Amino acid sequence: MRETASSAVDDVLSVERAAFGPDEAANLVKDLIEDPGARPFVSLLAFREARAAVHILFTRARLEPASPLAVALLAPLAVVPEFQRRGIGGRLIEQGIQVLSAA
Repeated sequence: MRETASSAVDDVLSVERAAFGPDEAANLVKDLIEDPGARPFVSLLAFREARAAVHILFTRARLEPASPLAVALLAPLAVVPEFQRRGIGGRLIEQGIQVLSAA
């Protein structure tokens, strides 16, 4: 598992496309990563067999009326089909929650 850097966008989008198809989820993720209103965000990749296999993205959300709570939304969780049902996504979510809790 590793936090993604701007240089990893191609890996992120390849996981999204493999999991959900060529456009919709990949475009959503690209838009969220570029949206300053979604920051701070946590974007994590897990690798298997030297390739990106799982991606999760937590983005900032706001509660209305203004609330002192910090809220993050998990969307999407993408797993390349050949790596599904192995628990990798669940472990990555746990890591993401730890990163968010530490922040």
